[in-house]
Amino acid sequence: TNNNSTMLFLGVEKHFNGTKRLSPYIGAEIGFGSSGIKTEGVNFNNAIYINNYTENGHRKFSDLGINTFLGFDYWVADGLYVGIEYTFAAYTSSTEKQSETVRKTNNTTITTVNFENKNSGLTTISAIPVFRLGWRFN
Repeated sequence: TNNNSTMLFLGVEKHFNGTKRLSPYIGAEIGFGSSGIKTEGVNFNNAIYINNYTENGHRKFSDLGINTFLGFDYWVADGLYVGIEYTFAAYTSSTEKQSETVRKTNNTTITTVNFENKNSGLTTISAIPVFRLGWRFN
């Protein structure tokens, strides 16, 4: 099984008064993207051994994500900062655009194609630590 995902997030940050070098903030972001799953199997289907069996499939999705985050930046030099952020995934949604599976056993081939646009929403509360390195253009 091979999973891949690409997302582009756009967001806003609200910085609060800190010290001369420390800048705490909160923010939110929304992301759009796509993902896919490719599967290949030989002699196994859901952990059951089947002689002369192969399976190849792919699934494609469009994704939406909404996150909130908080963190702080530490200004190392004028225009250069490092920071730590915790992202809290608030909501993700995937819409399955297409799936296809080809199963072969001995001389029998079964191909399943699906264009149903199934939606799956998942609300998660998880902290994802992020290390930041950035600069400010003057």
